[in-house]
Amino acid sequence: MLSSLSVGQIGGGDSTPLPDSEMRKLCLSLKSSFSSEDWNHFKANITPVRLGFFLENDRIKNFLHTLLSNYPSAKNRGRAMTLKNAGNKAFGSGENKLAFEWYTKCLALMPHEEDAAIVYANRSAALFHLAQFSLAERDAELAFQFGYPPELHYKLYERLARCCMETGRTSLASKHLQKAIQCLSQAKGLDETKVGKTRSALETLLKTCSGKSSSFSSGMDNISSSSSGGAKLPEVVGGRSKYLRACSKRLVLKSNEKKGRFVVANEPIRPGDVIAVEKAYVSVLLPQHYHLQCFQCYSPLKAPIACKSCIYVSYCSTKCQKLAWKTHHQYECSILGALKHAGISVICFMALRILTQADPKQVLKWYDLIAPKKRELSTNEDFNSSGTQPDKLNGSVDISTEEYKTDHTAIFQLVTHLDRRSAESDFHQVLMAAYLLNILKNTAYFGKVMEGTNMSAGEAELKISLVLHRCLQFLQFNTHETSGWAPDLVKDNSVGLGGALFPTLAMFNHSCNPAIVRYFINDTVVVRTVRTIRPGEEVTENYGPCFITHGKSERKATLWEQFWFECECVACTQDWSTFDKLSNDGLRFRCEHCGAFVSKMDESLGLLFKCGRCTKPVNILKSLKSLQESESKYKQAMEFFETGDESNGLGILLENIALLDRYLMAPYKDLHMCQEHVRKCFLNLGNQITKLGFWEPEKV
Repeated sequence: MLSSLSVGQIGGGDSTPLPDSEMRKLCLSLKSSFSSEDWNHFKANITPVRLGFFLENDRIKNFLHTLLSNYPSAKNRGRAMTLKNAGNKAFGSGENKLAFEWYTKCLALMPHEEDAAIVYANRSAALFHLAQFSLAERDAELAFQFGYPPELHYKLYERLARCCMETGRTSLASKHLQKAIQCLSQAKGLDETKVGKTRSALETLLKTCSGKSSSFSSGMDNISSSSSGGAKLPEVVGGRSKYLRACSKRLVLKSNEKKGRFVVANEPIRPGDVIAVEKAYVSVLLPQHYHLQCFQCYSPLKAPIACKSCIYVSYCSTKCQKLAWKTHHQYECSILGALKHAGISVICFMALRILTQADPKQVLKWYDLIAPKKRELSTNEDFNSSGTQPDKLNGSVDISTEEYKTDHTAIFQLVTHLDRRSAESDFHQVLMAAYLLNILKNTAYFGKVMEGTNMSAGEAELKISLVLHRCLQFLQFNTHETSGWAPDLVKDNSVGLGGALFPTLAMFNHSCNPAIVRYFINDTVVVRTVRTIRPGEEVTENYGPCFITHGKSERKATLWEQFWFECECVACTQDWSTFDKLSNDGLRFRCEHCGAFVSKMDESLGLLFKCGRCTKPVNILKSLKSLQESESKYKQAMEFFETGDESNGLGILLENIALLDRYLMAPYKDLHMCQEHVRKCFLNLGNQITKLGFWEPEKV
């Protein structure tokens, strides 16, 4: 049976701590410590008062202090030197791959000064012997940047030259060799005999270079260790919409009381069309991938560049390293250990990142987006029904003529189901907002929040915690899991990497038979169709459970538990079978004129059916012939895939889906089999999963 390759949203888990985590133990302990009077007081009050239970709670502060003490983010030279020595031993024994692994772990723990320069140089040597010449060059350049000893510069220039020679850049190799000879002449404290032999070897190598011509240029500009970091984003079909800037102009945004906001096609859309390309408003990487994927762009790492200050994260390039530091990591660097080992969910990381990536001086102004209008925080009126009213935004109207902005004002208008929340469901979010506020106070961020304001620290803390609380609420229902493709895995090739918020993609409603597949290039989502979409038809995605793999009752239960809605998609209302029970019998023909379902009106019509919508006759003989054609197309596509020609195979499958969509109504086994293959092809275009092995810096 084919597995569904749709990667769903992250819901339901909201801010609840992970099972068996330290944070979960704290939550249970705090909850059990509430007396009946405390609990009644908590339930009866508004969010600001509820936060008051936890903002100055000593147990939360002690819990955080313990985590910060037990899991420091700072480098550790002693442990790093042990790893370096292990790398040197492996390299001396010719075990270059093992040496590379030890040096990589060492760099995560080594303070970034001269010691780190030597380790980068050593890893460069290991990479050279592993024939990873571009990465060996990059590490040599990093060794220079971190202060590699001047008396040894000639060694790095020789290695740079040899890398250039191996890749046909003899002109550049000659320049490096000349520099190596110059550095050797200026080096102090070296044995004269060794200097003479080394100079002779370098001069011989230089003569070899002089007799050859370069075949291609360096390609070293902003080199990264990624396989998707440089991938080009596709253009949306038909050009971008003026109103939904992330989407094709073939899509419009509508709204009604039952569905809220949703996306509809206003022109025909073919299978495989790119209908949306959107950069995440916020995205985070899960801790288990910190040294496997780039912390900034999520590219798979080959030779990780460690953070200069903490032991927890790595990057594919110095560009990503600098960008992360500038935009958020300068605040998160010292607290990642406490965040990772608390056992908090991905949306808690995201809520914190929404603040750390923003200007600290602006965040206090965000409170106005959620604050009660013309009221004091101390009133007993329902705080949760005040401020922005996400669930009632725009009413029951066509809103396709208004530009949908994706800035910070938009995210505070995303659905939160405030009116349906109980005090019990709010407990974890209030507690988590307080924890995140306390952890922010252990960074330089909160000090910058207070710069230039006359507000008291207590008032600022309350407002920031309320902003965090609202972030946790809308992230619960609007977060998407980001994923990467791991072709070597036997079963599910799609691996979750983290979470992201896409304000436009959040407008797409769920269907258990989705119209799209999404994949990710760095922190940008690409949305493609997997079937024909007709004008006026809603464009749906999938939040997790799909009819291909899950039965109706299981799907509906999951969606109700995680997203608080009763699914009424066609797969649910018609109770479609799962893929393993589908067949190609019981064909449901589609009117080729208007797309509606057609039924046989009269036995005397023979092979002519009459469409109940447009009343035109439909000759199903043509449909049956097309079905025969689709079988041969599918076989042809599979032959292309078997020979490694995915491009032609994908093209034929998309043609086949369009053909089947023209004459038949779902469900139809061959149609969904084609769609699953198409999903797999598209997912393979996105982020890739590294082949490096998992490890944790605090445990080596």
